[in-house]
Amino acid sequence: MPLTTAYPFGLRDVKLSSFTNATTETPATPTIDLPAARVFTFTEAEEYETLTGDDKTITTRGKGATLTWELEGGGYSADVVKLIVGGTLTDGGTAPAQTRKLRKLATDSRPFFKVEGQSMSDNGGDVHGVIYRCRATGDFEMHFEQGTWFLTNISGEAFPSLAATTVDALYEITYNETITAIT
Repeated sequence: MPLTTAYPFGLRDVKLSSFTNATTETPATPTIDLPAARVFTFTEAEEYETLTGDDKTITTRGKGATLTWELEGGGYSADVVKLIVGGTLTDGGTAPAQTRKLRKLATDSRPFFKVEGQSMSDNGGDVHGVIYRCRATGDFEMHFEQGTWFLTNISGEAFPSLAATTVDALYEITYNETITAIT
């Protein structure tokens, strides 16, 4: 019997995975949690070419799906920022005066990574959305403002997966009858 209709509500969890090998998409462990994720969206689009003739439209043909995504939240650690935009992390000092510095050079390229988000469902299960091969291609915004939380916002594109088990996949949506934590 197929699963009942899911009624997802809110955003429960978002985790990011870097790759130890971007070509095979071998995930690094552990995944990195976004503790105060507020937005995880992705949009599929496709351009179409139309064939017309004899004063009528004959058919259309897609040029291949593309995917854009956006993440917004608070409490991003230096590890999260490095995973998204690249750079170098340096730890210094000793307790209680420890420091962690992220330095981003103009020559540091933005890496590929995987995103998985979870939304609870009103029927007792949940829904997971996975984007396999993301790269931040939009502006990386860190928002400091008097009287508001420090928030970060980033957007980008997804590219077809290269991994053998998910080759050419842009994204996947899984409906779970029982709540299943992001691995």
